[in-house]
Amino acid sequence: MKDQAAATAGPAAEELLKQASVLQMQAINWQQVWLAPCLFAGAVMAIFFLFFHDRSVKAGEITEEQAAAAGGELDGAP
Repeated sequence: MKDQAAATAGPAAEELLKQASVLQMQAINWQQVWLAPCLFAGAVMAIFFLFFHDRSVKAGEITEEQAAAAGGELDGAP
């Protein structure tokens, strides 16, 4: 439809169509458009941080790698 109007009316109609497109984009309330996805992403991130953590080592326990690395220090060897 835009091509038909531009072809029949010339460059003036094409310029008006461009201006109408720009005005339409400016009329959209982009803050409202992006608010819902932003809040959803924040909620997913909060849930991820709260519920997904490494449970293989409990607090206060040391792993075998940490024990091996500390073993040299405890023996007095530099």
